[in-house]
Amino acid sequence: MRSIDIYTVTAAAALAAALLCSWQASAVAAEPMMSDERAVFQTQWGDIHFGFYPEVAPITAQHIFKLVAMGAYTGNHFFRVDKGFVAQVQDVTGGRNLAMDAQQRAEGDKTVPLEVRADVKHTEGVVSMGRYDDPNSGKSSFSMLLGAAPHLDMHYTIFG
Repeated sequence: MRSIDIYTVTAAAALAAALLCSWQASAVAAEPMMSDERAVFQTQWGDIHFGFYPEVAPITAQHIFKLVAMGAYTGNHFFRVDKGFVAQVQDVTGGRNLAMDAQQRAEGDKTVPLEVRADVKHTEGVVSMGRYDDPNSGKSSFSMLLGAAPHLDMHYTIFG
Protein backbone atom coordinates (compact mmCIF):
# COMPACT_ATOMS: atom_id res chain seq x y z
CA MET A 1 0.00 0.00 0.00
CA ARG A 2 1.42 3.39 -1.00
CA SER A 3 0.95 6.21 1.51
CA ILE A 4 1.80 9.90 1.37
CA ASP A 5 2.16 11.98 4.53
CA ILE A 6 0.87 15.55 4.63
CA TYR A 7 1.82 17.81 7.53
CA THR A 8 -0.93 20.24 8.49
CA VAL A 9 -0.98 21.84 11.90
CA THR A 10 -3.79 24.34 12.32
CA ALA A 11 -6.60 24.67 14.82
CA ALA A 12 -9.15 23.72 12.17
CA ALA A 13 -7.13 20.64 11.25
CA ALA A 14 -7.03 19.67 14.91
CA LEU A 15 -10.78 19.97 15.20
CA ALA A 16 -11.26 17.98 12.01
CA ALA A 17 -8.90 15.28 13.26
CA ALA A 18 -10.78 15.04 16.53
CA LEU A 19 -14.11 14.76 14.74
CA LEU A 20 -12.81 12.25 12.20
CA CYS A 21 -11.10 9.97 14.71
CA SER A 22 -14.47 8.57 15.74
CA TRP A 23 -16.12 8.05 12.37
CA GLN A 24 -16.60 4.69 10.79
CA ALA A 25 -17.02 4.51 7.01
CA SER A 26 -20.64 3.80 6.19
CA ALA A 27 -21.48 0.83 4.02
CA VAL A 28 -23.19 1.58 0.74
CA ALA A 29 -25.24 -0.79 -1.37
CA ALA A 30 -22.63 -1.15 -4.11
CA GLU A 31 -19.46 -0.06 -2.37
CA PRO A 32 -16.83 0.92 -4.93
CA MET A 33 -13.36 -0.63 -4.97
CA MET A 34 -10.78 1.36 -2.99
CA SER A 35 -7.33 1.62 -4.60
CA ASP A 36 -4.13 0.74 -2.74
CA GLU A 37 -3.02 4.39 -2.62
CA ARG A 38 -3.63 6.28 0.62
CA ALA A 39 -3.08 9.84 1.80
CA VAL A 40 -2.37 10.69 5.42
CA PHE A 41 -2.89 14.18 6.79
CA GLN A 42 -0.81 14.34 9.95
CA THR A 43 -1.74 16.73 12.72
CA GLN A 44 -0.52 17.05 16.28
CA TRP A 45 -3.91 15.64 17.35
CA GLY A 46 -3.86 12.56 15.15
CA ASP A 47 -3.70 11.31 11.59
CA ILE A 48 -6.48 11.47 9.01
CA HIS A 49 -6.24 8.62 6.47
CA PHE A 50 -8.15 8.41 3.22
CA GLY A 51 -8.06 6.33 0.06
CA PHE A 52 -9.23 6.76 -3.51
CA TYR A 53 -12.03 5.40 -5.72
CA PRO A 54 -10.48 5.40 -9.21
CA GLU A 55 -13.43 3.44 -10.65
CA VAL A 56 -15.88 6.11 -9.50
CA ALA A 57 -13.87 9.24 -10.31
CA PRO A 58 -10.73 8.36 -12.27
CA ILE A 59 -9.79 11.91 -13.29
CA THR A 60 -10.43 13.42 -9.85
CA ALA A 61 -8.71 10.61 -7.92
CA GLN A 62 -5.64 10.87 -10.13
CA HIS A 63 -5.57 14.68 -9.84
CA ILE A 64 -5.84 14.72 -6.03
CA PHE A 65 -3.33 11.90 -5.62
CA LYS A 66 -0.88 13.74 -7.88
CA LEU A 67 -1.26 16.90 -5.77
CA VAL A 68 -0.70 14.88 -2.59
CA ALA A 69 2.39 13.17 -4.09
CA MET A 70 3.77 16.58 -5.14
CA GLY A 71 3.43 17.87 -1.58
CA ALA A 72 0.88 20.50 -2.62
CA TYR A 73 -1.25 19.99 0.51
CA THR A 74 1.70 20.44 2.89
CA GLY A 75 0.99 23.52 4.98
CA ASN A 76 -2.62 23.69 3.80
CA HIS A 77 -5.55 23.89 6.21
CA PHE A 78 -9.18 23.03 6.79
CA PHE A 79 -11.13 26.24 6.36
CA ARG A 80 -14.53 24.82 7.21
CA VAL A 81 -15.54 22.31 9.86
CA ASP A 82 -19.29 21.81 10.34
CA LYS A 83 -20.00 19.18 13.00
CA GLY A 84 -22.08 16.35 11.50
CA PHE A 85 -21.58 17.66 7.95
CA VAL A 86 -18.05 18.29 6.56
CA ALA A 87 -14.43 19.13 7.23
CA GLN A 88 -13.31 20.98 4.09
CA VAL A 89 -9.72 21.44 2.90
CA GLN A 90 -8.81 24.76 1.23
CA ASP A 91 -7.69 24.87 -2.43
CA VAL A 92 -3.91 24.40 -2.51
CA THR A 93 -3.35 27.59 -4.49
CA GLY A 94 -5.06 29.71 -1.83
CA GLY A 95 -4.78 27.75 1.40
CA ARG A 96 -1.11 26.96 1.86
CA ASN A 97 1.10 28.87 4.23
CA LEU A 98 4.14 27.80 2.18
CA ALA A 99 5.30 28.90 -1.27
CA MET A 100 4.36 26.63 -4.18
CA ASP A 101 6.74 25.61 -6.92
CA ALA A 102 5.71 26.03 -10.57
CA GLN A 103 4.65 22.37 -10.98
CA GLN A 104 2.48 22.44 -7.85
CA ARG A 105 0.82 25.69 -8.96
CA ALA A 106 0.19 24.39 -12.50
CA GLU A 107 -1.42 21.19 -11.19
CA GLY A 108 -3.33 23.07 -8.47
CA ASP A 109 -4.81 25.45 -11.05
CA LYS A 110 -6.21 22.60 -13.20
CA THR A 111 -9.93 21.89 -13.04
CA VAL A 112 -11.54 18.48 -13.13
CA PRO A 113 -14.97 17.52 -14.49
CA LEU A 114 -17.92 16.35 -12.43
CA GLU A 115 -17.72 12.54 -12.12
CA VAL A 116 -20.78 10.95 -10.49
CA ARG A 117 -22.48 7.58 -10.19
CA ALA A 118 -26.04 7.11 -8.97
CA ASP A 119 -25.03 4.15 -6.79
CA VAL A 120 -22.29 6.06 -4.88
CA LYS A 121 -23.76 8.25 -2.15
CA HIS A 122 -22.53 11.03 0.11
CA THR A 123 -22.45 9.05 3.36
CA GLU A 124 -20.36 9.62 6.47
CA GLY A 125 -16.69 9.02 5.76
CA VAL A 126 -16.57 9.68 2.01
CA VAL A 127 -14.25 12.25 0.48
CA SER A 128 -15.96 14.60 -1.96
CA MET A 129 -14.60 17.24 -4.33
CA GLY A 130 -15.28 20.91 -3.70
CA ARG A 131 -16.21 23.18 -6.57
CA TYR A 132 -17.76 26.50 -7.52
CA ASP A 133 -21.16 26.99 -9.22
CA ASP A 134 -19.93 25.28 -12.38
CA PRO A 135 -20.12 21.49 -11.83
CA ASN A 136 -16.84 21.13 -13.77
CA SER A 137 -14.87 23.64 -11.66
CA GLY A 138 -13.28 21.33 -9.06
CA LYS A 139 -9.62 22.17 -8.44
CA SER A 140 -8.13 20.90 -5.17
CA SER A 141 -10.54 21.72 -2.34
CA PHE A 142 -12.37 18.71 -0.95
CA SER A 143 -14.53 17.70 1.97
CA MET A 144 -14.46 14.73 4.30
CA LEU A 145 -18.06 13.98 5.22
CA LEU A 146 -18.80 13.84 8.94
CA GLY A 147 -22.40 12.76 8.30
CA ALA A 148 -24.71 11.80 5.45
CA ALA A 149 -25.39 14.54 2.89
CA PRO A 150 -27.78 13.13 0.27
CA HIS A 151 -28.41 16.63 -1.13
CA LEU A 152 -24.85 16.47 -2.57
CA ASP A 153 -25.48 13.22 -4.48
CA MET A 154 -25.05 13.59 -8.26
CA HIS A 155 -23.83 17.21 -7.77
CA TYR A 156 -20.36 16.66 -6.27
CA THR A 157 -17.69 14.11 -7.18
CA ILE A 158 -16.97 11.39 -4.62
CA PHE A 159 -13.39 10.23 -5.08
CA GLY A 160 -12.52 8.52 -1.79
